[in-house]
Amino acid sequence: MGFRGYLPQNENLSHTVNTRVYEAQIDTVAIVLTGMPRVVFVTTEGASTRQIKEIVPKIKVSDITDLTTLPPTGVIITDGAADAIVDVCQSGYVGGFDTSSLAANDVLYLTTNGNLTTTRPKEDFVVQMGKVATVDASNGIIMIDQQVYPNPERYYGGLSVDGNATATTFALDTLTQFEEFDTVEVKSNTVPSVAESHIEIEKDGVYEVHCVITATGGNQKIFVFQIYKNNGATALDNLISSERVVQINDPATVTLSGQIEALDGDTLELWIISANGTSVTLTEVSFDLNRIAPIP
Repeated sequence: MGFRGYLPQNENLSHTVNTRVYEAQIDTVAIVLTGMPRVVFVTTEGASTRQIKEIVPKIKVSDITDLTTLPPTGVIITDGAADAIVDVCQSGYVGGFDTSSLAANDVLYLTTNGNLTTTRPKEDFVVQMGKVATVDASNGIIMIDQQVYPNPERYYGGLSVDGNATATTFALDTLTQFEEFDTVEVKSNTVPSVAESHIEIEKDGVYEVHCVITATGGNQKIFVFQIYKNNGATALDNLISSERVVQINDPATVTLSGQIEALDGDTLELWIISANGTSVTLTEVSFDLNRIAPIP
């Protein structure tokens, strides 16, 4: 026999208060526990298992990244082969688990493949399955109390420079990245980098991008400013300026603003190009982004 947890009982051998359990049949693929409960959802009706022809539901493991496996309907506390009948706990206390690496009252979230984690996932909603009740290497107890709510995490960040005197130089008609940022603005779950002159995304989504540029020293040449993704690999066509004449002693102000889709790991940069100029100084730049929605 594989792993087997248990349902804590009162002195009269009844289940603890508010424990809710139902029988279910494992659908298609065996579910094996690795020291902690596994989160499951109902897929369809199962087979008749009682003389009175009671129908039990079939279950598979839930996954926070797969909406077709949500919402969960509880946790299983024993290993089960395909088609096996197991108990599913919807709420209450389950015991017999290794909680030695956790602390009492640690919150447990659904992550991938039916597993639990103390790290809140990055998805736009959170499935909180319960908390650690007691800490023990083999007899830890977990309180199951499922809650689903919007993820309160926010994703924003920025780079800036004020008072820059270093010119950006480039060959004609050659896209060149601006690399004179010196300040990381307030950030959350993004990685603005002065060294790399980019902002790295840490979660897929729709982002509002805003970049304000003050340029001078252009010797009355024409320049175009644009935000690109991934080291200049992808142009963002709604974040490109019109052709701007930049004079030596009359600063030009350029604003780039719009919404873009970006993926975890993408980077955003500011680039410059000119057909007749080879040098321009961006004395002030404010480059910010804020995640506003999931990708449709």
